[in-house]
Amino acid sequence: MNSITVGGKDRPVNVGWGMLKEFGKLTGRTFGQVFEVSDLTFDDIEKLLFAGLKWGAKREGQEFDVKLKDVGEWLDEDINVVSEFMVMFQEELTASLDEKNVPAPEAGQ
Repeated sequence: MNSITVGGKDRPVNVGWGMLKEFGKLTGRTFGQVFEVSDLTFDDIEKLLFAGLKWGAKREGQEFDVKLKDVGEWLDEDINVVSEFMVMFQEELTASLDEKNVPAPEAGQ
């Protein structure tokens, strides 16, 4: 499992069904829209990272006591986490879809 250093510690990140569903709930995005990352707002990026951290902790059996506002504060401390996480997200999503031989949704679907 991937991890990212944010909020002063190394935290597991999961990119999978639960994470994508969580992100959709937090943002109101549909299934196809959760894959569309070129038009994310600042709030969307925080919610995407929050969902990845939440499901990473869950997969590792760790307690998750992070609040969404914490993620924004952490990103304010180290904005480089955004690019690191977005690269990880794209790579994991592509690898997962390729592994399962599932075509990636086309833009705008």
